[in-house]
Amino acid sequence: MQFTKKPLADICNTSFASRISPETLKIAIVKSLHKKRNIGEVQNNRPTSLLSVFSKIVEKLIYSRFMSFVTKDNILNDVQHGFREGKSTETATHAFLENI
Repeated sequence: MQFTKKPLADICNTSFASRISPETLKIAIVKSLHKKRNIGEVQNNRPTSLLSVFSKIVEKLIYSRFMSFVTKDNILNDVQHGFREGKSTETATHAFLENI
């Protein structure tokens, strides 16, 4: 059995070009996951969305293109730590303490 990437690539490229995400990629199954204590109490559960594999692939491609764009054009400030490779709450705290 041979797997071809062309249909998925076509969907992704069409989505990027049109700036419209296919409706089927927006469908998620919402499950309730137990957090702590009594399982019967609503506040002790949290909703989690289960997405399709294809929507996760498209999300990673969008993220990759976005990060490439903001990195190449130096759009993000150096003090931006969230969602950046090599940066975390620990590096943000360290920078904050050095600044004080």
